[in-house]
Amino acid sequence: MPASFPALSATALKPCHHQVGGHMTNDSEPESYIDDEGRFYKPYTDGPRAEREIRFYHALFLTDEMLGGGPRVHAAYPSASGEPPDGAAPEEPAAEDLEGLRPFVPRFYGTLAHEGRNLLALEDVARQYKKPCVLDVKMGFTSVYPWAEQRYIDKFKVKDKQTTQDSCGFRISGFQVWRPAKGEWEQPERQWGRDRTKDNVGETFTLFASGEGGVSAKDLWTHPTLGALRPIRKFGEWAHKQRSFQFYQASLLVTYEGEATSIEDARVRVSYVDFAHCFRALGKPDDNLAEAVDSLIKIIEAAVARAPA
Repeated sequence: MPASFPALSATALKPCHHQVGGHMTNDSEPESYIDDEGRFYKPYTDGPRAEREIRFYHALFLTDEMLGGGPRVHAAYPSASGEPPDGAAPEEPAAEDLEGLRPFVPRFYGTLAHEGRNLLALEDVARQYKKPCVLDVKMGFTSVYPWAEQRYIDKFKVKDKQTTQDSCGFRISGFQVWRPAKGEWEQPERQWGRDRTKDNVGETFTLFASGEGGVSAKDLWTHPTLGALRPIRKFGEWAHKQRSFQFYQASLLVTYEGEATSIEDARVRVSYVDFAHCFRALGKPDDNLAEAVDSLIKIIEAAVARAPA
């Protein structure tokens, strides 16, 4: 029997209102759910994208006990069929690559069906917050892989050029921030992120700080031990060294407590999410991701340096 996670049963699910990226309903409502057990439920449709994402989570989180001595599942091969190209060795992901990535990825609990929908069950990274501030940054200088279906290639070549994906190595998928001085949420429309340019995308990172009565941009990003740039740099170091995976359209997710009045209470967390377009790297570096993280760090540093004290 193939290795798997324990069976899940659906508890009382409710819409996830701190979702700022990803798919929405026609009424602009989130398609995802949360429960009271600290889980986040992401819908998926059977097919190669869902299979790739599930394989990735299995590679990362299946325990040796679950594997029962069997091989560790890897990501899909970089080919249209997902089959190994000529001469490719069926190696498992490197243990050091998995160990370095695991702290950044919300835990995977398995899959379940609920009211006719298939769901991935993941750790809800925002559960620890009363007012979860969330920023979704889609990473990579390109969303396009050559073995994708043509309609995907055509769509995302245009989208990358029309956003900061192509010029900066990332685009803003969405964010929400609590403004304690006003007692209200700020959440720009999704188009706001798509309309950012190389010249103004940096302001996103100062806007994401709660500001007056809350956490400053400098503390949020550049505090030496608690700021978000510290884990982002660590993730970048991992991205430069790893040789197990190639990522397209995955996101860095930054979260913190909007009611915090100091960086010590903000509990800043940086996560890496969304793996429907994850493939084996076949021993090659993922420059598309690694160089995008370098670019993100430089743009954040420049924006924060211009921010008022």
